[in-house]
Amino acid sequence: EGSENAEGGASGSGAAGGRCLFRAPSLPTSASPRASRPCCMPDVVDSPRRVIRDREKMVAFVRRDGRALRLACAELRGDRDLVRLALATDGAALEFASEDLRMDRDLVMLAVSQHGRALAFAARDIRADPEVVLAAVRQDGTALEFADEALQDDPKLTLAASQHLQSGGGFEFGELVRDVDLLIAAQGRCPSGTSCSSSDTSEFWAVPCPRHEGLPLSPSRHAPEESPEDDVWVAWVESGDCAHALLNGPTELRRNRDIVLAAVRQDSRCLSLAAAKLQRDREVVMAALEHDGLALEFAAAELRRDRQVVLAAVRQNGGALRYAAEELKWDREVIVAALQQTGRALQHAPQDLRRDRELVLLAIRQDGRALEFASRGLQADRGVVLTAIRLNSEALRYASEALRGDRTIVLAAIRQSGLALRYAA
Repeated sequence: EGSENAEGGASGSGAAGGRCLFRAPSLPTSASPRASRPCCMPDVVDSPRRVIRDREKMVAFVRRDGRALRLACAELRGDRDLVRLALATDGAALEFASEDLRMDRDLVMLAVSQHGRALAFAARDIRADPEVVLAAVRQDGTALEFADEALQDDPKLTLAASQHLQSGGGFEFGELVRDVDLLIAAQGRCPSGTSCSSSDTSEFWAVPCPRHEGLPLSPSRHAPEESPEDDVWVAWVESGDCAHALLNGPTELRRNRDIVLAAVRQDSRCLSLAAAKLQRDREVVMAALEHDGLALEFAAAELRRDRQVVLAAVRQNGGALRYAAEELKWDREVIVAALQQTGRALQHAPQDLRRDRELVLLAIRQDGRALEFASRGLQADRGVVLTAIRLNSEALRYASEALRGDRTIVLAAIRQSGLALRYAA
């Protein structure tokens, strides 16, 4: 095995632009390859990293984790047989194939049949191939957004994408969520303060989450239960991608403080995977909160009672107030910090504080829609409502019925947006 400065993972050729109804929720609209990452992995580390030249070692690695192709030198990323082996394990590995191989129709078909959204990394001409796009959308309906713009309104492809979404897209959803119109209407939306996590952390990592840029990590379906000394995990850590190793590697890695600390600095959600001891480690938790205050959810209870820790969390993301200990939700400095970051954090404040006119005004000055979470008394307060609708006409929907029938109030709202008329009594 040799090492050199890597040329960087093969970037996608760019998703097709234009309108597409089948975008995955929370996917950035930027057309840059970095913003349209369909394979669920962290961004390639920009700093120099070790690469592997030993073909036999790479064969062993990609058999266990196709995305380990990222660790290969440029020559091996152009090795058709090696790339085919990687794609058979995980289609998302197409991202790391050489440019020439991303123009290989057979390899792309293999990739998208296994991981539909790998279509984003195919060459432009391949993304204009109806058969390839059909294979992709049958595997993942949201892959249609990466098709050539001329194909995005194709009835056959649109129907195939709809059928995939109606089937639940490979996840278990309730009956209403199988309604395609509702799916389309809900794209990119997640009620403020809701959590995308669950007791099953694999769901948290596999479903696109609006907390984070791009798409989230996803556990490798072929991650082996090896010892931490196993070469493939050592290679991932040495490459600078501790987050991938922590998510897919053996449980021993989750108890390694250095690896966990590096991982949460790459992706704060890795705190959810850390051993309980490290979720109590103040430095580790603070490192996670620096990038995403919502990681407070995964901190130990004693740290969620730590005023300084909670302040750090809500200053980064006011929605983290949800995960603070109950006594700190009454702390005025904590509440003010949260509301200054996002007015909608008001929903996590105790009911008595939602009757505090000063706090409610602070919230709606940050986001007029925070009126939704004010007490009924303040929703009927003319001054408070006027302040809210002058900042966001949609706030009219949360005003008391009497004020929604007040001509002056309604006029103030429709001066901001004529659509506000629909909320008038």
